[in-house]
Amino acid sequence: MGRRIEFDDDVKIGYVYIVNKKYKYKIDETEELEVNPFLNVDIDKNGIIIGIELFEEEALGLKEILNNKKRMFIESPEGYSFRMSQEEVRSKFVFRGLRFCFSNVGYKGLIGIDIIVPENYPAKYIL
Repeated sequence: MGRRIEFDDDVKIGYVYIVNKKYKYKIDETEELEVNPFLNVDIDKNGIIIGIELFEEEALGLKEILNNKKRMFIESPEGYSFRMSQEEVRSKFVFRGLRFCFSNVGYKGLIGIDIIVPENYPAKYIL
């Protein structure tokens, strides 16, 4: 899998790489997720989300799973799915082919990401 999840304990910032090292990219823009100011997404020139930067309380969930994840994404009926927690999903937000899943109604508490447009994120770059 390589290091696709990072967490800096000193500054409480985490990063999740959506794509693996096989995907060649250059970050074209960074955008704050509209519904949650503690999540930024890095996007390449093709509009693909390369990774997600998590700040403050959103990043803390990464610390728990940093060394426990054997596989990043698993196949699901809709595409691919990554979960940081098995908590119930109470709110969802779709952006550029990804569904961001949150444990709180107000788009807080990121607990997972679903790839719902798999043609934009081929398996060879995800798994």
